[in-house]
Amino acid sequence: MNARTFFLLTLLGISILLVIFINRPGEKPAASADQFKHSFYLQDFTLTRFDSTGQRQYTLQGEQIEQDAASGESHLTRPQAAFFRNDTVHWTASAEKGWLNREQTRGRLESNVVLQETVPPKTRATTATLELNLTEQIAENSVPVQVIQGKNQLQGTGLIAWLNQNRLQLKSDVRGVYVP
Repeated sequence: MNARTFFLLTLLGISILLVIFINRPGEKPAASADQFKHSFYLQDFTLTRFDSTGQRQYTLQGEQIEQDAASGESHLTRPQAAFFRNDTVHWTASAEKGWLNREQTRGRLESNVVLQETVPPKTRATTATLELNLTEQIAENSVPVQVIQGKNQLQGTGLIAWLNQNRLQLKSDVRGVYVP
């Protein structure tokens, strides 16, 4: 056998071993804990929640909802919520982004949050974040809030709103202008 044939056979053998080594089954790297795995995602969605009597409690709309497969929590893009009492919308809430727990009983709105009463006196509150108890229809936070009702303006730190009672309260540092 000449040197050239020996070299080609050796090269062929190394190539075969390399292909076998590369293609052999092995452990795949585990997914990073930081990676977001979806159970589902929807675009341009509307979610409606009913109470035990079949009455609408709230509807939630948005550009996108993604549910994390591991935690069951959902992340929302541009959420808009409508809260019902006697099948009539009394309050709406909107934000740039939001979050829902696995059971869809608690939520959080973040960035440019607006809470708007739809029946007179049409109170409007703006803030950075808002925690929502969706089943009890209670909204709450501990950050600066501005409230406008007609010509009246209030500012304070922290808010609690009982949406099903059309009642809103600022927690502290309240100041404002009241026009009779």
